[in-house]
Amino acid sequence: MRKITLFLMLFVGFSAFAQFPQDFEGTFPPDGWQVFRGVNDLGVESDWTSTTIGAATGEQAAYVEYEAVTEGELAEDWLVSPAYTVTAPNTFLAFYQGQDYDDVYGSTYTVRISTTSQTDISSFTIVDTQTEEDFGVAMTSKKIDLSAYVGQTIYIAFVLENNDGDSWVIDGVDFISNISAPDCVLNPVPADAATVPVGEITFSWSVPSTGSAPTFYNIYSGATPDAVTDFVASSTTPSIDLYLANYSTTFYWKVVPVNLAGAATGCPVWSFSTQSPPGYCLIGSQYPDGNYVLESCDGVTENVIVSDGYAGEYSVVEVTSGNTYTFTSGETDFITISNENGDTSIVTGSTPLTWDATITGAVRFYSHTDDQCGEEQAGRIRSVVCSEALSTKGFDTTGFNAFPNPVKNILNISYSKDISKVTVFNMLGQEVSVKSIAAKQSKIDMSNLSRGTYMVRVTSGNTSKTINVFKQ
Repeated sequence: MRKITLFLMLFVGFSAFAQFPQDFEGTFPPDGWQVFRGVNDLGVESDWTSTTIGAATGEQAAYVEYEAVTEGELAEDWLVSPAYTVTAPNTFLAFYQGQDYDDVYGSTYTVRISTTSQTDISSFTIVDTQTEEDFGVAMTSKKIDLSAYVGQTIYIAFVLENNDGDSWVIDGVDFISNISAPDCVLNPVPADAATVPVGEITFSWSVPSTGSAPTFYNIYSGATPDAVTDFVASSTTPSIDLYLANYSTTFYWKVVPVNLAGAATGCPVWSFSTQSPPGYCLIGSQYPDGNYVLESCDGVTENVIVSDGYAGEYSVVEVTSGNTYTFTSGETDFITISNENGDTSIVTGSTPLTWDATITGAVRFYSHTDDQCGEEQAGRIRSVVCSEALSTKGFDTTGFNAFPNPVKNILNISYSKDISKVTVFNMLGQEVSVKSIAAKQSKIDMSNLSRGTYMVRVTSGNTSKTINVFKQ
């Protein structure tokens, strides 16, 4: 059952003439407006109030929430304007409206007019009736011809009838002439059929150069070009920032300008595709908050960061250069270890992932279901086993030699004892090559590496030595 929010009934008892446009900013109800219930007085917990959600103009809109009442009865919530005299050419009552749900719950929305009283329900005549199927969650405009009332002073009532139905949001109530709806926008960014990265992307478009000016823009998306009907968001400016999380996916989208006269029709549908997976995953939200400091680094103890993590998240872990870390997430998760800012991948692989740390400080420990950066909201343990760094104590520096440095192609390495492994890292701490040796001498091919400084770690038994080598 949906949550019911409690509101106090508001009733203001004085006469005034309406001021339009009415955007419901500030104190609610506005001066001279009335809020009351129908003759059965049902629905005592939800009356018309203000909301900041869905406001089409300014920061607030008028809002009444659904309410469950006695079976077979209807809650009836009235919002009534002060007196207003209809004068030509502004004979169209126009406003923006929306509701809370896409599903249909049987609500009825009426606009009623009285020429004699603001509060006598029996004096009102219904001039427009809508059901939940006539509009949706996205704020759209509604226009009602009141030319029959030209020269008359009227009161306008917005009445929601429901029993555990849907809500009603209205905003920007005004009297207008018979203006036209805006034309469609052009020049989308990203351009049609473009390829874009995942993450936060700024979408923009040009303001229509013809037709009436839009008040705001509704953005819709869909999986196919003939079904772009999923409401995404609204924007009062010709741009909006949206977050894209899926790789290798084609999206279809369109922008529909709206003003009080209506919404643009026949607007073009564009597409874009997200990039292919790069082999690492640097997307997701942090859980838990803060930096995790390992309690043990004995090579055995499992340091549990979180026991209810999701795939599609990351944890921040403090590491020490030279130590070996084994990261585990779930049974088959794909793991990415990145720098602290989350913009550079250091090492990737399936769980458990072992990494000889080349930096000291914080790293991000991402977990996903696969290298497509899949997400899954099912609990899994994220943990780390830490082993102390190989000792440099005991490494016979006098028996070690590496040349030339700088190097163009081949780095020659020799040691007084057998060398077990040589690992090369870039200055971001990313492993770029590794070679198993089991000999006292070796040649390390660095010809395919870009110009710059690299860290070369030479391991012999339980000892190691790291040197900086400049690649020309």
